[in-house]
Formats: sequence, C-alpha cells, structure tokens
Amino acid sequence: ESGNIVIYKASDDSVVETIDVTSSNVTGSGSSQITINPTNDFAESTSYYVQIDTTAFDDSSSNSYAGISDKTTLSFTTASGSEGASNLTEFQALQYIASNSDLIAAIGINTTLAISHYDIHGKSEGRSLTAFNASDYLATYSDLSDALGNDLTLALKHYILYGFSEGRTISSSGSDSGSGSGSGGSSNLTDFQALQYIASHHDLITAFGTDLVAAKSHYTNYGKAEGRVLDNFDEWGYLASNVDLILAFGSDTTEAVRHFISYGKLEGRSFSTFDAQSYLNNYADLRSAFGNDKELAAKHYVEYGYYEGR
Repeated sequence: ESGNIVIYKASDDSVVETIDVTSSNVTGSGSSQITINPTNDFAESTSYYVQIDTTAFDDSSSNSYAGISDKTTLSFTTASGSEGASNLTEFQALQYIASNSDLIAAIGINTTLAISHYDIHGKSEGRSLTAFNASDYLATYSDLSDALGNDLTLALKHYILYGFSEGRTISSSGSDSGSGSGSGGSSNLTDFQALQYIASHHDLITAFGTDLVAAKSHYTNYGKAEGRVLDNFDEWGYLASNVDLILAFGSDTTEAVRHFISYGKLEGRSFSTFDAQSYLNNYADLRSAFGNDKELAAKHYVEYGYYEGR
C-alpha cells in the first residue's frame, strides 16, 4: 500500500490536504472500513471532494483498490455553524450518548460523532440530552462510587462502555446498593458482576466455579461485609494477551471471564503478554483518542487492532 488521499475544495479545485495512506491519519488497514482523520478542521458550509490513488489500498487477495479520480464519487458539504449548532461540551456529548441506547452501540464514547449526530439528527428528532443521570448511576452502585469517586465523566464512560451491556440501571431511590445499612440486604448483582466477583477471588473460583447464584449469595452474606472487591479482573487484558480467545470470543467479555474461571486459572493464562502502554506509544491516533487509558487500549486491540495487524 502506497500513495495519497487528497482532499480538494470544490469551488476552486485547490488542495486542502494531502494525506499519505501509511500515515497515522489513516486507520483501518486489514478491515473493511478505512477511517481518514484530516489534520485540520473543515470550513463551515463548504463543499469538498476526495480523490484516492489506485495504489492506496489492497484487499486480502492483494488486488489493488480502483481508486477515485473524479470529483463526485466521494464528495460532501460541511454544515453551517450558524444553523443551530449545539456547541456541546464533551461531558454533554457523553451524556447524550448515555441517554440514547442506540447511540451507545453505534458511537461508543466518540464525542465528536455524538456532537455531529446531535447537530444533524438528534436536535430535530427531539432526542434527550439528559435522560441519563451520572450522579444517580454512581449512587446506585457502591462498587462504582468506590472506584470512581464523584467523577461524573468517568461514570458516563463506564455506563457507555460496560454498564449498559451489563444490564445496569439507575435505582429509583438512588441509594439502595451503596448505603451498606441493610445487613441482610440483597446485593442486586448482575450476572456479569457475579462472574467478575468470582474471577477476582481465587478461593471463590475453587468453591463456586461459574455458579452465579452462589456467588451472589456469598457477596450479599459475606463478601460485602468482608470488604471484598467486586471487580479486580482485567477481562480486556485477558483477551488481548491470549489471541486464541480473541478468535474464539471476539469482544465477548462475559465469555472471557467464564473461560478464566473454568480453564484460564488452571492453565496459568497470562494477563500481561499484551503491553497496553507500548500499544499506545506505538500509535499516535490511539494515544490521542485514549490518552494513557490502558483498559481502552486493550479494548481497542481486541475489537480492532488485532484484525488491523497493529
């Protein structure tokens, strides 16, 4: 693969930016989707078109992409900033995603896409920006308030990345699971939390295996009072460090935790073969997107990086 992707301004055919296909501005090699991230933002209410060299990309059979040499195949016009632009903050964008379950699956924590979606679609559709309350989410789950404190941004990211798929909901009282005042109260653990609880304690692996009912009962009657952590198991690191599990389970973290409990612990499987910090250091686009968040780095490798040959 070699060559350039060139972005032109349609009004005068001037070159706006030339992007080398091997640069960090182009991602998705080895997958069915290529993402281009220009260095500079586009002007408002402006038409552009894109041309791509025929040598830019190859398919899995080493056949070269036909390229684009005309002005219409890949063209677009940017929105006007004066037409009701939302100017959402990053926090509001995360809250918007968390408030709309279809966006959780489609966008994840990509706040740029969230802001664009709200401006182009969400506002006119009357979508809520505030249906999800991060404060109530933390108040409902003591494990989260213990881990995240009062950081509402981290709470939003947790719900989008994990809580929604784990079936976590916001308690109507907002205080049931975090007060600790009911000595015999139910823990209200989800099945996934129960698996995490078992995987985080080797004695429970031996005692319960994947018996979720026994795990929930143990946490309610003993674990909470003993101060046992609910989740000390790095499921993304486990998947990223074992390529055969990526191939077997993809990004199914529930199956990853089950595997560790049933087989991985006895097999002495590694959690540290994958070096998340090196992965971030090697790819500027990931460092820009995730900072030093090693968990998000491992998640990216499992979902995309491995298949992209990173």
